[in-house]
Amino acid sequence: MMWCGERECEDKLKEETGATIRCIPFEQENLGDKCHICGKPAKHMIYAARAY
Repeated sequence: MMWCGERECEDKLKEETGATIRCIPFEQENLGDKCHICGKPAKHMIYAARAY
């Protein structure tokens, strides 16, 4: 997913889904221009997942 880089969005992701950011790949894919969490301009493509 795309992420703006803001701590508030990371906290909201964890609160709403239980997932945390697991990886910010060196080779970035452009999956969109906006953060999937807040709608601000995105800076990073991330992988997020829940820990079990």
